[in-house]
Amino acid sequence: MHRIETGPTRVAQTVDFLRHAMSQKSWTQYLPGERILSRGLGISRPTLRAALEILEHQRWIHTEGSRRRLILPRTSAREPGKNGQKILLLAKEPEKEMAGMSLLYVESLRHRLQSVGLEMEFHFHPMFGRNSPRLVKGLLPQAEAAAAFILFSLPEAVQRHCGERGYPAIVAGSSAPGVNLPSLDVDYQGVGRHAAGTLIGRGHERIALFICNGGLAGDRLTEAGFAETAESLKKRCIMAKIIRHRDESQDIQRKLKALMRVPASRPTGIVVGRARHAVTILCALTAQGLRVPEDVSIICRDFEPMLDWTVPQVGRYKFNPERFARRLAKLAEAVAGGQKALGKACLLVPEFDSAASLAGPGRRI
Repeated sequence: MHRIETGPTRVAQTVDFLRHAMSQKSWTQYLPGERILSRGLGISRPTLRAALEILEHQRWIHTEGSRRRLILPRTSAREPGKNGQKILLLAKEPEKEMAGMSLLYVESLRHRLQSVGLEMEFHFHPMFGRNSPRLVKGLLPQAEAAAAFILFSLPEAVQRHCGERGYPAIVAGSSAPGVNLPSLDVDYQGVGRHAAGTLIGRGHERIALFICNGGLAGDRLTEAGFAETAESLKKRCIMAKIIRHRDESQDIQRKLKALMRVPASRPTGIVVGRARHAVTILCALTAQGLRVPEDVSIICRDFEPMLDWTVPQVGRYKFNPERFARRLAKLAEAVAGGQKALGKACLLVPEFDSAASLAGPGRRI
């Protein structure tokens, strides 16, 4: 009997082999017992059982009371790779250009979906990142092209197009207002509140948020949370500014320079949305002769492995990408199976790591 190669996809490989063998009529009515299959394939019993559970879920086999596994008629089984089993992930950039954490999310998601017999295809187009209904129209696949779509960090125009046309879609990110699609994201509004409160709690009375103005719902939610905390503490004479910028290093540097021009009013604490923007601000502050955290404290909303290499290390919010992939895979499996989850938002709470870029205003280190 064919032996399954070792590796992280042994369950998926076992599923593929058994499906092919049943399609070729290698067994007529029942599968061989677990001991025979595990020895013949060279895999452990837990790996085999996980594969058999997937095959039963997909209606290839049925376990009878005697634990014998009946092979169901070919017309009852669903073939992988057909529309009923295909998941399309739509993104604005190719995988090789994705930031480190996003790439980890996608890879973990692919393996999770493979483990339950779902094939994930990656589709990207730069225009998917443009918040323009006119540009999106005609670029997206038809709603019937897959059992489920995953909209990976895509703006409101794409979300609204899919929601209004009945796509079986999931937003990997925050749903835009009025978009009735299930979503999974970090609690960005909570992060915005926490980041502003952390700076104020350290004694900073002049704070600022640098947020990308690109149409992503998560950025708007971060801004809303930051503004909520600042507004609630208005009586303490807290001065909070929100700086919206393009996803360009030059624009960030220009707006930071203007913000820090007057020493008496410049912020002593800055919250930044994305990791690469935090690196730009850290370097630009150094170029202006300002020290972190002695003169300016920095907190970054997002986490990328590059932040472990900054000096000082930038405070950030982080969580395990496997956790995100696991929850997203379950949601995709449910939608692909025909379950309705319209408008359901799942929020994950990240862990705050203050690192070394956070201190009280004017602190000497």
